[in-house]
Amino acid sequence: MCQGVMETFRLANQPTLKILYVYRGCCRAQGPTAMEALFPSWVDNGMVVRLDIFHWLHRFDAAIRTESHSKYAAFKSALTGAVLAYSRPDLELLIKAVRAKDPARLNSVSDEDVVWLLISREQLRHHVRRVTLGAQETFRHIHLAIEQLKGPAGLDESGMSLFKTPEAHCAASHYQVYLISGIARWNSDRSSDAVFYGKARHYRVYSAPLIDRLNTRCQQLFGETVEENFRAHADVASNELLRLEYLFRQSTGESFCLRDIINDGPDEEEVV
Repeated sequence: MCQGVMETFRLANQPTLKILYVYRGCCRAQGPTAMEALFPSWVDNGMVVRLDIFHWLHRFDAAIRTESHSKYAAFKSALTGAVLAYSRPDLELLIKAVRAKDPARLNSVSDEDVVWLLISREQLRHHVRRVTLGAQETFRHIHLAIEQLKGPAGLDESGMSLFKTPEAHCAASHYQVYLISGIARWNSDRSSDAVFYGKARHYRVYSAPLIDRLNTRCQQLFGETVEENFRAHADVASNELLRLEYLFRQSTGESFCLRDIINDGPDEEEVV
């Protein structure tokens, strides 16, 4: 398809594109990027591939708390203003057109007040072009916005910062284990209550070794188990990630060992 596009441009005697905006495939570690490999002749003639502004702005989401934070919209607005500005000549023409509707009344009104009070967003969108500020100016504005919102101005009503940090809140590993463990326990309770034919678990105990020992002792002493729906894991050495270990790896990309948690039950000598 890309070869056909380049051929169509050639047959129509159209010049090679100077810049191609994409939403991915524009970054490189070494060699040509994925998009450059699709348009080799255009790249050889000077075309460059760049990430479009919309997706570039959303790359910042990896470092902030996104839509759930009350300052998210303000930060994204600041980013947009750091990259794009209204064309001054277009804006002056629009202000002139608005003043022409009532010259006597608007003669004493400043241009700034005309923009804020008498020009709507729809008029700006339809009549005024957006222009880029340039790399250096954009960097300066973004740096100022980040520095401002890293302080008290970036906190929401509960005191949570807009930016993700390695402090002791939900980004911390131990807290993520706590949350994932809670989800796993909730699923275990719902499975027990709703799936096993109404025979719910008698105790809210989540230590597998402890439940296994309880069932073993009850079987030996009374001839029946207490938690009949519980099945102990096979005692086989394996590198396979199960349950919390798997969930933690999927959510964080980090490794986590449950050996200490699995062995949280009493020792054999401690069991009566």
